[in-house]
Amino acid sequence: MSPTTVSNDSILLAVTGSTVLQGNVLHQSARSDSKPQPLHVHAELALLTAGTIGALLGYAVTVVAARNLGPEFFNRFILTITLLGVASNLTEAGVGKYGLKILPAYKAEEAWGFYAGYWRFGIAVCAIASLSISNLLVLNVYLKSHQSIASETVFIGELCLPIIALSGVLSEYLMAAGRAVIATVTIRVIAPLTTLIGLELLPYLFEQPTAPQAITCYVIGSVIASTICLPLFLKRIPQQAKEAKPVYRGGRWLFSCISFATFGFLMAWLLQMNLVIAGIIDVPEDQVAHLAAAMQSGCLVMLVAKSTDKYFQPQLSKLITKKQWQESIGLRNQRHQFVALGNLLFLGIIAFFGRNILSIYGPGYVDAYPTLCWIAVGACFWTQFSMAPAFLNFIGLTRWVNTIIAITAVAMTGLTAWLCPTMGIRGAGIAFTVTVAPLAVGFALWANLLVFRKSERLARLDYLES
Repeated sequence: MSPTTVSNDSILLAVTGSTVLQGNVLHQSARSDSKPQPLHVHAELALLTAGTIGALLGYAVTVVAARNLGPEFFNRFILTITLLGVASNLTEAGVGKYGLKILPAYKAEEAWGFYAGYWRFGIAVCAIASLSISNLLVLNVYLKSHQSIASETVFIGELCLPIIALSGVLSEYLMAAGRAVIATVTIRVIAPLTTLIGLELLPYLFEQPTAPQAITCYVIGSVIASTICLPLFLKRIPQQAKEAKPVYRGGRWLFSCISFATFGFLMAWLLQMNLVIAGIIDVPEDQVAHLAAAMQSGCLVMLVAKSTDKYFQPQLSKLITKKQWQESIGLRNQRHQFVALGNLLFLGIIAFFGRNILSIYGPGYVDAYPTLCWIAVGACFWTQFSMAPAFLNFIGLTRWVNTIIAITAVAMTGLTAWLCPTMGIRGAGIAFTVTVAPLAVGFALWANLLVFRKSERLARLDYLES
């Protein structure tokens, strides 16, 4: 368990300057506090709208790339994007994901020195990690083969990993500061819209657009997102934190960030790496492109959930910090109802219009419809219960969560490698769902059991004190 993670029985409330109150005082004050304000419906609708638009824009990016680049370059482009998505979880070093937990907690505790110290610490760690990893990967690609289109595509992507990592961290900082809608619009709408415009312009600028040019368009979107998020976050920093002297817990923060980075990397591996595995083993290149189309289409709902989760996570962090377990149950139920409707609508669209959706990529992509259906089911299971692992991380069970995800990811990797040679890309879809769905349900049951026990324990304490 991370030393800075909120413990089960006591929480250390550190206020900038010198005062330190033990967890029992916070426990008593939590019960006397008024309930947190309910989430505003208009904010949820705004997030859903922004997430939906962003998902559609991301989908449009893949469609335009497939049409303008051709099967070979599209395959290189989408594989590079997938690898960048996995690698960015390491280059971000977990500082943004941990910031979603710790910054709202410091604000609730009025620990302004730690608030001021953490966001500076996080950007410094992100810069060091992303530059180091990027240089190593670029050097590796350059030494192996720097003349092929494939290596050139990966080379450009890895060279720009620091700016991609910075855009992700800044957007999560902005969400932690209470501006989830603006952050979502920036990272989910403006960034992919910039990439889409660039891809649309490529045929007018070049006779035959290539994958490296498409990756450059993707990177430009991250540059614009960082340019927008940085001043907005600096403006949202509480005045008390701006005036406070930064206080650092370097070792503790770094340990927690590494845990969250590991979680992000494992999740990216679990949810995206079957596409890379299919590209490595003996699967025809055109079939890998079809699998990419099915993955992009079937996982659209997960992008919407990811946007809404970033709104709910700071709320969840505050409730855990104040030990308001009943309110956390209400937050869970509110999100479940909100997401369930979206999942049902999404599955209905896939069932009735899945072939039409795939045909947008081209006539040959329709044969990936069975794979699309399998992937969509697994994606909806994860979307429904995706807050459960976040809750488990927030209460200090990150090591257990990471271990379980790692075992599941290894199982999915082996299952994909076993099924694809005989079943084609449908095997990759089956491997995805039969591993992701039980994992999501298991995390949800585990989290529900822990919340129930903590709620019952708090109720008994209230009864004894009364």
